[in-house]
Amino acid sequence: MWDKNHLLISVVIMCMLSSLIFITTGSYYAFGALILLLLIELTRHLVQIKLLSNWLRNLKNEDLPVKNGVWGHIYANIKKIVDEKKISDRRFDRIVKNTKSAANSLPAGLIFLNEKHEIIWANQKAKSFFDISDEDFGKKATYVLRQPEFNQLLISKTKKIESESQLTLRLKNPFNDLILSITVLSYDEKKFIILADDISHLDRLQNSRSEFIANVSHELRTPLTVIHGFIETLQEMKSDDDILRNAITLMSEQTIRMNRLIEDLLNLTQVESQRLRNQEAVDVPSILRSLVKDAQSFPENQHELLIMECSPTWITGNAEELRSAFENLISNAIRYTPGGGTIKIRWYTNYQGVVFSIEDTGVGINQIDIPRLTERFYRVDKSRSRVTGGTGLGLAIVKHIANRHQAEIIIKSKEGIGSIFSLIFPKERCTRPE
Repeated sequence: MWDKNHLLISVVIMCMLSSLIFITTGSYYAFGALILLLLIELTRHLVQIKLLSNWLRNLKNEDLPVKNGVWGHIYANIKKIVDEKKISDRRFDRIVKNTKSAANSLPAGLIFLNEKHEIIWANQKAKSFFDISDEDFGKKATYVLRQPEFNQLLISKTKKIESESQLTLRLKNPFNDLILSITVLSYDEKKFIILADDISHLDRLQNSRSEFIANVSHELRTPLTVIHGFIETLQEMKSDDDILRNAITLMSEQTIRMNRLIEDLLNLTQVESQRLRNQEAVDVPSILRSLVKDAQSFPENQHELLIMECSPTWITGNAEELRSAFENLISNAIRYTPGGGTIKIRWYTNYQGVVFSIEDTGVGINQIDIPRLTERFYRVDKSRSRVTGGTGLGLAIVKHIANRHQAEIIIKSKEGIGSIFSLIFPKERCTRPE
């Protein structure tokens, strides 16, 4: 109680002493005594303030200068705050250390940027990927990652422009090339995290698969050509044996189907493994008219092909790939529509961009099968695919070509009524005719 009210007790004592002097000697001496006592108290507090200043400057709070009185409480409270701060700092340092240790053990590279796109911190993987050292902390990220694609991605994320948040970079290395998948993520409003994942092994795997398919296709093509040639020779020979004629016809159909399968495999591998190249302004209306004319010229075609709408809009892309996608959709519509059916083709613009749409009056597709139609070798009716000569790769090729042109594929169908396949190309790819 004395320690907590020391200041108040000191004032009361000084007042009592002054009063006693006033009674015994008069007001003049009483006032002088009060001034003297106040000066003594003030001096004592000034000394304590000096000690406190020195103690705080060194912050060696193991031994308190004063352990009792009001100043003892002040020192004790400050020591408590300092101790709590030290504990908090140690806990924070431990969390930061554990976080950095965990980040350094990640197989992906992490780079933290501030609102000025300066590097705050990077883990060990990022340092090895981009040859970053601690001296690079505080430098612009674009100074370390000098690829134009990355700079463009960072600008679009900063300005909150809708774009892909991921890109693939090929970095030259003295020992081998690195292929990194770069993702830019925003946090705390204008700050960013760069996530770099090494996908070199996936690229090598893709290349190995492409080479395998190309080699196998090449090896199969030669014997198939020979076999098909002999089958054509046998077909030209007259035979009264119905079984032999049917067998030769069946062999001819299957060799043609295998050749078509090889071609589709090569096309699919090409669009999967190669970047979109040779982009130009593509005259889609001309391509559609050419495809319809070709389809109508086949003697076995018993369908009515109509171009219902044909916008003059062109799009930027690869003409060969786009022609392949449209051709696959048209041939599918013909293949799965009974003779005498109608196939309507449309090329029109809407609020999303420009749309290629093909509507048939075919057998239709069950709703359960629609999500899997673009999978390779997936067939709704395997027996019908064998009859029509389908390879199961056409829609997979269409899907990959659409993705390479930032197009969305939409399928609507009802069994027994028909189907509508649509490719929606974004506005950014629309262009005027040359």
